[in-house]
Amino acid sequence: MQDLTKSHLFKYKSEIQRIAKPLFDGSIISAFGYTRQYKNDTVISLSTVPEIPNEAYNQGIQTTFSELKFLKKCHANINKNSNSFYYFLEENNLPAKKLNNEYDLKSILIMVDDYHDYFNLYIYPLKTDQNVMNYLFNNWSMLLKFKHYFMGSTKKLLPQLENEKIQLFNNRKKTYTNITGIIKDNITPKHYYLSNFHNKEISITAKELQALKHFSQGRTLKQIGQYMNISPRTAQNYQNILARKLSVFTRSQIIDLYLRSDLVML
Repeated sequence: MQDLTKSHLFKYKSEIQRIAKPLFDGSIISAFGYTRQYKNDTVISLSTVPEIPNEAYNQGIQTTFSELKFLKKCHANINKNSNSFYYFLEENNLPAKKLNNEYDLKSILIMVDDYHDYFNLYIYPLKTDQNVMNYLFNNWSMLLKFKHYFMGSTKKLLPQLENEKIQLFNNRKKTYTNITGIIKDNITPKHYYLSNFHNKEISITAKELQALKHFSQGRTLKQIGQYMNISPRTAQNYQNILARKLSVFTRSQIIDLYLRSDLVML
């Protein structure tokens, strides 16, 4: 086992608790962790409760860089323009039962940003596994703002830790189920929302999103019908539905709002 109690993981516990304190007021978030993971599976790791990642690392429980690339590829099939994605580990899929019991973990939300040579992981252990998707949607803007706040608050600290990286997987258990197998089945979003215009979030279906992307690429109704294997009339129906949902009248207005909005996938 690695003795990480003298590493940066524990050294900056108080500082990370101070930065993350706004997350916990009236929230289902029970802790916060940040990991920067490199190609050679070394990490910079910070947490408000460092005992959690310490236990996970020493049990050989962590996602490899190649597994994160696989997850990114899965999301790219849905949203090709995004270098960010997220996934959940629910209680019955959490790989370490000891962690569940000791720290009362019900589920874990992991938000990931891909920077090609490394991944930034923002890790949120949650106190409940009930209505988590509703919580994520209702607090999406707050979580994005916190990411920027955290990176701004640690911009001087993180470069200092480049020479103190932790090496993972020296003891990764052969019997441990590949974490990708746990989460690949629930990585496909079930709901789509356009947000950040008129202070509203507009729910759209997967088919409506697909039509939106074709509209934004300037395709005709006939071309969209061919791509989506639907009739031009059905493609026109999608345009009418989207116009009604977005409270506009023309295709150009639909495209303009789509391009100026954030896509939230849950």
